[in-house]
Amino acid sequence: MSITLFLYIPHRSATIDQDHVYLLDENNGANNLTITTGHLLDVMMYLFGSFIDISATLRTDSKIVPVIETGKKIIATSPDHLVITGTLENGALFSTHVRNTFNSNFSFEINGSKGDLVLTFQSVSPSKMFQIDPFIILGSQGKGNVLKQLSVPSEYYLAPKNIESIPAYNIAQLYTIIYQDLKDNTHVALSFHTAINIHQLFDEIRLAANTKQTHTLSKKV
Repeated sequence: MSITLFLYIPHRSATIDQDHVYLLDENNGANNLTITTGHLLDVMMYLFGSFIDISATLRTDSKIVPVIETGKKIIATSPDHLVITGTLENGALFSTHVRNTFNSNFSFEINGSKGDLVLTFQSVSPSKMFQIDPFIILGSQGKGNVLKQLSVPSEYYLAPKNIESIPAYNIAQLYTIIYQDLKDNTHVALSFHTAINIHQLFDEIRLAANTKQTHTLSKKV
């Protein structure tokens, strides 16, 4: 099985508004690795498990970025182009590519021994926040079969389905899981341990990028 994620962020104009200047400074800890890619990796590991090795390229293509309101030019140190690959504990090969482009897009592709699944934006004009935008799921089985849209089974709609179209729907889903955990003494919902794991993975990714080598993880992250 192989898993591939693509996310294109539309900032190729190489300008930024004043409210988001802080994203350009790597020392602030908020950038395309920790935010955009972090959310992607979080979802992927929730579905498929931890990494056993990882390699990465983190690059800053737009090094001098003018501020829209003032014209002041800011030196960018945070990455705007990321390629990350690795092996998961189940043996699957994972790769993701996050980069700035003129037009945003998102594709989450799973290639297995029996077929393929693709998750992509439902709207032709998405908000460009994949945590909020509604998706369609495409699937096919066997060689040469065309991808067709699949219906999501009703049991996956934990919150009332009549609010599915609003941005808060995913939060309603999460709160429903938290409620079930509290009621049943289970641990299905994400926790602070999840956040710690993803930040440890950021450190592993930076190490792999700095050494330009595939980095074997000493523990599952």
